[in-house]
Amino acid sequence: MDVFLVESLAKEDGPSSVPLTHVPMWIQLRNIPFYLLTKKLAFDLGECIGSTLMVDNNARGSISDKFVRTRVKLPLYRALRLELLLVDEITGEEVVVQIRYERLPNFCLFCGFIGHMEARCDVPMTDQKIMYNLKLRVLPVHFEFPPHLVLARCNGPGLAPKVCCPAMASTDPSQPGRKARCPRKWCC
Repeated sequence: MDVFLVESLAKEDGPSSVPLTHVPMWIQLRNIPFYLLTKKLAFDLGECIGSTLMVDNNARGSISDKFVRTRVKLPLYRALRLELLLVDEITGEEVVVQIRYERLPNFCLFCGFIGHMEARCDVPMTDQKIMYNLKLRVLPVHFEFPPHLVLARCNGPGLAPKVCCPAMASTDPSQPGRKARCPRKWCC
């Protein structure tokens, strides 16, 4: 499946002047302890991946496999993220949050970029190893999905986990020479 992007044009703009650098996509954030499942956390984790557009009001899945959904503007100039790291301030434990992408278009298993597959990857042949897998792609969630839990807005004062996203290796094309980083001050 390939991605199909549509952007609106101003009257004076030509089609070639509109950059197609982001794709809106639902992501699933998995392996979060149930007592941390909040809209605020889902929003903040979405910001570490791209620009959060909306948060699904429900957590989905069985009690042992809950996940939250966030719609983000996913940047195409960065490799897909496999996971994020949370620090649970209650227990002090680090929690690895797995990321899954709904309706993920074709992507390269070597470099993790959307838009090409392994046969057209620019990674030198000597460095080509499979770093990603097709488990990142999941089916979209529908309202008929098994039981869900309504998310709280937040955990209350002092109970929010810290989100740790390492600095991005790729650069942001809108700001040449600057590394792309998560906008949250406590995140990167």
